[in-house]
Amino acid sequence: KISNLKFENFKCFKNIELELGKLTLLTGANSSGKSSIIYGILGSLQSGEFPFQFSPNGKYIEMGDFQEISNNRDKNNIIKISYTISNSISYTIETEWEIDKVRKLPLLKSLIVDTIFFNLQIIKTKNYTFKFKYIAEKDPKKDIYNNEFANKLLDILNENINIIRKDNGKSENKTFQEVKTKFQDSKPYTEFSFNELSELNDIYLIEKGGFVLKQAYDSVVEIFKEIDIKTNYISSFRLHPDRTYYEQTKTDLKVGKFGERYTDQIVLWETKKSKKYKELVNKLNEINLLKDIKTKRLEGGRYELLVRPQENGQLCSLADVGFGISQFLPILVADFQLGNNSFLFVSQPEIHLHPSVQANFADYVISQIKTSKKSYIIETHSEYLINRIRLGIVKEEISDNDIKTYYFRNNGDNVENFPLLLTKDGQIQNAPEDFFKTYMIDVMDIAINSAK
Repeated sequence: KISNLKFENFKCFKNIELELGKLTLLTGANSSGKSSIIYGILGSLQSGEFPFQFSPNGKYIEMGDFQEISNNRDKNNIIKISYTISNSISYTIETEWEIDKVRKLPLLKSLIVDTIFFNLQIIKTKNYTFKFKYIAEKDPKKDIYNNEFANKLLDILNENINIIRKDNGKSENKTFQEVKTKFQDSKPYTEFSFNELSELNDIYLIEKGGFVLKQAYDSVVEIFKEIDIKTNYISSFRLHPDRTYYEQTKTDLKVGKFGERYTDQIVLWETKKSKKYKELVNKLNEINLLKDIKTKRLEGGRYELLVRPQENGQLCSLADVGFGISQFLPILVADFQLGNNSFLFVSQPEIHLHPSVQANFADYVISQIKTSKKSYIIETHSEYLINRIRLGIVKEEISDNDIKTYYFRNNGDNVENFPLLLTKDGQIQNAPEDFFKTYMIDVMDIAINSAK
C-alpha cells in the first residue's frame, strides 16, 4: 500500500508531504487543494507504467497537458512525485518530470528507487543513464531466481527457442544458451546509457544486468499495477438516475468514475443470486438508505431498477426516490466490487444524503477497515461523517493511528496543509480557526464527551 507521498510543483502545491492512513480524510473549502492529492495518486495509477511514465489523462481523471498540472502553470517547472510503498518489501520511489517539448506531456527526468536489496536510478541529461546496485545477501527472493525448477525450465526451452535481438538497426540471432547465461548473471553493479525509455525491454535489461535487473525493474512497475487492480475512484459528479437501462454484457463491469455500470453490476449479482447481492441489501439496511433493491427485466434488453425506501413501502423506480440514493449507490457497489485489501477514493460521498446516512457511512467505512482490511481516501465537506469518525475513535471502534486527517487552506499564491489529530478523548488538535467555521464540529462535542 501507499503509506507516504510527496508532491512538488504539482498543481496547486509547491511542496506537500502526507502520510496516508487506513482512512485518509481530506478537508477544506472548495478549491483548497483536496482534489489535487487524489489526482496525483490516480494519475500515477492510471499510467500503467509508473514510475517510468506519468499520464495526466486516463481512465480515472483528465488533467490536460504538462502546463495544466504544473504549479502556477509554469512549463519550466520540474514536477516531483514520490511515494513510500509499505508491502512485504518497502520501496521508496522518487520521480522528477519535465515537459516533453513535442508532446507537451510529462517526460521522466529522473527516477530513484530504493529497497533493502537494490537501488535503481535513471537520470536524464542529453541521454538517459541507468544505474543499478544489487545487494544479493539482502534479497528475500534470491533463492527463487536460482532454484532447480527455473533451471530445468530454461533447459527445456533451450531446445527450440532462438531470441532475436535488434542492435543498432541490425538483426542477429542469439541462442537461448547465451541468453540463459545473462539470465542467471546477477551483477552487483550495472551502469549503461540509452536514448529512449522504450528501449528498456526484457531482453535489453537481461543483457545489461542479468535476470535480477529485469526482475527489479518489473517489480517497480508491478507495484502500481497491483495497487491499481484493487483501486477505484468515484468522483463528486455522478450520473443522474434513468427510468430504464439497457443491459450491458461486458465482462468488466467495474463501476466508472461517474457511477457508470453500477446498475448492470446489481443486475448481474441479483441474477446469479450472488452473495454480494445479499450483502449489498444488508448494508443498505444498516446504513438506513434502503430496505430493498430489485431489478425488473423489460422488453428490448432493458431493465428497471426498483427500490424500497421504507420497511413496509412499495417498490418504486430509482428515478422516483430521493436523488441522494442514486448518488450513493455507485460508491457502495464500487466498494463491494473491490473486495479485501482494496483502495477506494471518493469525492464528497455526502452529496444529497440525509445527515444520518452520512454518519452511517462513516460507520460502514470503519467496519470495512476492520473486517476487510480496506483503505479509503475521502474528500469531504461533511461534519456528520467527521464527527462519527471521532465518535468511533472515542468508542475504540477504530484506532486514532489508523486515521489521517488533513485540512487545506488556499491562500491564493500557496496552499497550506494542516495535519489534524483526532484524539482518543474526542479532541481535534492542530486545527486552524477556519476549520471550525467550515465544519460545524462543536455541536458534536457533548455527544462525544458522553461516550467517553
